[in-house]
Amino acid sequence: MRTLAVIVLNWNRETETRTCLRRLSSWRGLHPEIWVVDNGSVGGNVRGLQEEFPGATWILSETNLGFGGGNNLALRKVSSPYALLLNNDASIGEAAVEALVDALGNHPQLLAVGPAVLDEDGARGIQTAGGRDVAWNISTHWRVDDLPTENQIGDGLFEVDYVPGTAVVLRVAALRELGYLDESYFFGGELADLCERGRRQGLRAAVLVTAEARHDTGVASAWREKLYPYYILRNRFLFVRKLRRRLLVVLVPLWTAYGLLVIVRDALRGRLREAEILRLALIVGLLGRFGNRNDRVLAVLGRRDNGR
Repeated sequence: MRTLAVIVLNWNRETETRTCLRRLSSWRGLHPEIWVVDNGSVGGNVRGLQEEFPGATWILSETNLGFGGGNNLALRKVSSPYALLLNNDASIGEAAVEALVDALGNHPQLLAVGPAVLDEDGARGIQTAGGRDVAWNISTHWRVDDLPTENQIGDGLFEVDYVPGTAVVLRVAALRELGYLDESYFFGGELADLCERGRRQGLRAAVLVTAEARHDTGVASAWREKLYPYYILRNRFLFVRKLRRRLLVVLVPLWTAYGLLVIVRDALRGRLREAEILRLALIVGLLGRFGNRNDRVLAVLGRRDNGR
């Protein structure tokens, strides 16, 4: 039987995590090795979740280590050859995961493979299928219908620059050679970084458009929606500093200009908090200050209580 680890990250979202784990528990063919990492949740009842799902392996972090740090806690310990990273607000069927695992098995050069991801309402027009180079693109997500035919490497399988972390199956042995997710990003950009490092070692990332997952983006709270733009802008500077050093003289001014443009736009629209958050992102990106900056952003939002 093929073995698969499934890693679910929880941070103050017990309801979504419970729903996700119940779906995984209903699988009958794969029998996944389920890992749940609680990423420093504040309050709540994580113990109740542990009691409800005793078959999962639980890792309790005392602090919020971000997407990369939280997933790395489990990735360093799994014994399965493949690991599915699955957002707790996303869902994917067992057959789709089996197809992703088959793709990795049939294509030894693949480091990562993901499904096409739909928003929860399933509208075909808003489907996401892998990502483009984050160093050059503001909007990095491919639509299924826009994937270049020359990128096709198998039946429904297309090479992409990276696979989003919403739902992605990784080859664990390759991670141990390349290194794990870079924790400096904290929230967003980790998979783009990993796939780029893999590409430099002859590995590839792909999306299997015949496999689908759904992502319920509506469960994210307002403060998280503000955190995401902050890290997306700031982490562009981390990515180009680390992986596009020869083009720094072009890319740093490019992203600086983009950041200033969005800041001015938000200010003119009266979105002053949003403009201030992006101003912080631009400053720390230029200064090279990465890692967890949640407290600074939440302070701007007037929320110092870790989002509870």
